[in-house]
Amino acid sequence: MKREIKPNNDVVLYDNKINNEINLAQLSSIEINVIESIFSTLKDKGSSEIITSFSDFRKMAKIAPTYFKDSELQGLIESTLNNLSNGSITVKTKDYWTKFAIFEMLFVDNKNRQIKYKVSNPFIQYFNAVQGGYTLFPLIDLVTLKSKYSKLIYLQLIRFRSTGIFETDYDHFMYDILGAPETLKKGGKANSVVLYPALDELSDKKLFYNLDVDFKKDRKNRHHTSRIRITFDPTTYSPEENTNIPTKYNDPELEKAFDERLDELGYTKEEVIRIAKTPWIGEDISSSLDSKKDSKESKKEIINKNNLENLNKSEIKDLPDDDLPF
Repeated sequence: MKREIKPNNDVVLYDNKINNEINLAQLSSIEINVIESIFSTLKDKGSSEIITSFSDFRKMAKIAPTYFKDSELQGLIESTLNNLSNGSITVKTKDYWTKFAIFEMLFVDNKNRQIKYKVSNPFIQYFNAVQGGYTLFPLIDLVTLKSKYSKLIYLQLIRFRSTGIFETDYDHFMYDILGAPETLKKGGKANSVVLYPALDELSDKKLFYNLDVDFKKDRKNRHHTSRIRITFDPTTYSPEENTNIPTKYNDPELEKAFDERLDELGYTKEEVIRIAKTPWIGEDISSSLDSKKDSKESKKEIINKNNLENLNKSEIKDLPDDDLPF
């Protein structure tokens, strides 16, 4: 059965095995957008062949035509899959060993400007009726981040939203999960070049509150960091909550103002409404509306200048290169 997917896949949901065993460290920032946007369309679709148009895929992955033309999308998707250092999952027991790939088929149709793909049978369970340990997040939170390191850290932290505590081996985190260059080990530059800027971006975007990091030194070698611990305010979010994008905002004039801003912002209507309803922007809008009820223009001014100032095209467009100076 074929099912056409529209660009309203607001929530990404998959089993933690995907996060644990599919290494994204070799991907660029925009390639992470590509693979996670594809993942967002797989939830609860079973074995269906999924079809999405080039234009819809661009909206999901925030791929600006100025960076990648339609004729170049095939190369981008191809490089994404090729750069997955382990685009498969290995299952090993005392009785057998097996390895299987994520996609049974992935076809880029340049003539009809659409992408077709189908998850392989062993992977269906990781995207459908997910129970137990899962990774869940709004796609827009990830794809609007600039740095690939911010995105990779986000994917790790979001799994621990209920506790607000993430701790693991330092070297494994920095050089395997994040893929920081080995050359940064000398002189301890990995934190200043990779880690701290990424954490700053996550804090600036208010994806995590009170984000903090701590390190543990090796007992035998006090000059070597053995563990990293990242903490933040816990949040509650489950597959049953907020899995659908709202289509209406409770203020008709605000809804109309959003409509008038879509072209300038480069967002879909659903995305703008979702942003406005998030705590770090929505509360400001509500409080400002209470104090400025005299005209529609004042409401538009609130949206234009105060609350969406960091959400214009120059901030959200995907960059082909990361923030590192090499």
